[in-house]
Amino acid sequence: MNPNFDIISDQQIRSMVQSAWTTLTPENIEFLKNYNPPNNVGFIWNSNPDIEKMMERIDQTYPGHSGTSLAYTLRILQSIIREM
Repeated sequence: MNPNFDIISDQQIRSMVQSAWTTLTPENIEFLKNYNPPNNVGFIWNSNPDIEKMMERIDQTYPGHSGTSLAYTLRILQSIIREM
C-alpha cells in the first residue's frame, strides 16, 4: 500500500508526510483509518498512547516538528489512508 503523495503540492509538507508514512506500521494505518480523536483535543492535545507513540516516531524521523505540525501531519495521513 503506497499512497500517491504528489497530491500534496507543497514540497516541504510532502516531504514531512512521506517521512511520517515510513514510520507507520500496518496496525497504525488501520488505527488511523478508524480513529476519531475527541473533538475537544483533536490530535494536538491527544493523550491516546497509540497517537503519542506515532508522534514520537514521526518526530524522531523528521526532527523539528511542533505539536501543531505533528497534528497536521497525522490529519493528512489519516485523510490519505481513508481515501485509499
